[in-house]
Amino acid sequence: MTNQPTIQSLSVNIVVKSIEPSLNFWAAVGFNPVQTVPEDGPDGSGPLGFAIMGAGDQQFMLQSVASIKADIDIFSGKDLTASPVLLYIRVEDIDTVTKALAGYDQAFPKRETFYGATEVGYFTPDGTQVTFAQFQAET
Repeated sequence: MTNQPTIQSLSVNIVVKSIEPSLNFWAAVGFNPVQTVPEDGPDGSGPLGFAIMGAGDQQFMLQSVASIKADIDIFSGKDLTASPVLLYIRVEDIDTVTKALAGYDQAFPKRETFYGATEVGYFTPDGTQVTFAQFQAET
């Protein structure tokens, strides 16, 4: 038997141009800031550099381009814009999602898949593509 690390959790850190434009999108589907860190200084008056977004037991992180360039040396000299992340989120009721996100740009309309999911895709204001899926067994 090999010695392997024990994974305790996995979270995605999505690099975005700025965090604030997407906060309402995420709030519409139940994700709210659990923790935030401003980009500039202790007074907290500047734009957000980092946010942990949470809904129940689920969390992900948003980090601004400026913040990640300041935080991780390897990115400091790079022409970094944003992460090409595609998120896939299972939900209980797909119709609740489409109502909550009315007015946001769709990546693709609601569809039925061969693997038993009803899916719909959206773009967050920062450009992240998010697919929401409800599986037939969950109806």
